[in-house]
Amino acid sequence: MNRSTIRHGIYKNLSSDTVFNSQVGMLVFFIGVAFKLSTLPHLIAETFGSSAFWVFLVYSMIDVCLSLGAIYFSRSNGDAILVSTGSVTYRALCFFAMIWLTLKGVFYFSYASSYLTHELFEGLEPSLIYILFIIPIVYLGLKGVRTIARTGEVFFFFVFLVAILNVVFIKTKMDFARVLPIFSKEPSILANDFARYGLALGDCFPLVFLRIKNKRLPYFSAGVVGTWIFANLIMLLGVATYGDGLKTVTDLFIHLAGFNQLSKDVGRMEWTNLFAMLTATVISLSFTFFGATAASERALKSGLPAKVLFPATILACILFVPSAESITAFATNDFGYFMFCMPPLLILTLLFTHAYAKRKTPNLSKLLDEEYLVSKKEPTVIPSDKRGLLQPLPKQNSQL
Repeated sequence: MNRSTIRHGIYKNLSSDTVFNSQVGMLVFFIGVAFKLSTLPHLIAETFGSSAFWVFLVYSMIDVCLSLGAIYFSRSNGDAILVSTGSVTYRALCFFAMIWLTLKGVFYFSYASSYLTHELFEGLEPSLIYILFIIPIVYLGLKGVRTIARTGEVFFFFVFLVAILNVVFIKTKMDFARVLPIFSKEPSILANDFARYGLALGDCFPLVFLRIKNKRLPYFSAGVVGTWIFANLIMLLGVATYGDGLKTVTDLFIHLAGFNQLSKDVGRMEWTNLFAMLTATVISLSFTFFGATAASERALKSGLPAKVLFPATILACILFVPSAESITAFATNDFGYFMFCMPPLLILTLLFTHAYAKRKTPNLSKLLDEEYLVSKKEPTVIPSDKRGLLQPLPKQNSQL
């Protein structure tokens, strides 16, 4: 973060992490499909059976609300205002956010690496896969959100095209009646176990640390709505195809590609969705790593603690925990209720703290915006050592 003083004499630490809203829309897509279509369907189907679609739908609606809260905070200069005013509450919230995002990264990494080890690359040394998988995540996270966003731009077209083709040309026996009734499980069971899968909420939280530059089209809105529709469509197709057998499908997005009728002409299609899912996973985990680092910068005045804690915790779990499956099981048992409560509490408290600070300093948001404006009225004077001997000094207007 760059330390600077603006014209109005307000000292502040503002992040230079400015991205376009088109890049944010693409990030939302990668974040929305990475674990919503790999981890969540398999886990909730184990508990809720054919009611998994309706549980997934509710989770999607909650996550959309959290994403809108995060983007509103970003659009309202919430981060800049709370940093500039030295809010102690904001520093405390960022500290908890750093811990929470680190835990989320560990759980997601464990599930993804477990899938790679047991389903795709059997026979290889698991530690080798873990190390090779973590290298691009840490690299992108250290490079910052601009690099993550540009990487998303490079791969977005291919991933989006693959996703659409594998849905449009799917051909299998589907029974959409399997999603009914809504309460195939008793409502009491749904109420008791619903919050156990809070791991899947709040993936867009790091947006609160970004400064978003607008383009003309509403890219963010299109990204949120499009991702929400696409993810729930895939879940609907999954339940209609597998029914109660969905709990045996470790990665729904990849397995659905096996029913693509294009495979008759071009061969197996699972590898296309595998590449898309790996790309989305790396970008999503890198964004989570960036969020933990940004939270550390605001809470502890340095991003180094998160830069060390995030990969070190992952490596420690690999070394000392018997299996990656046990980490996922821990994250979706009683600890899952904690993961469910954290994102709504953080977002709501951030919005309340921002509203309070904005009421106390009503003109601060406008002053902070002016730091990014370049005055065109000030004359450009070339330094003397750059003018040369034959170049005269700039003429100055004088009154007679």
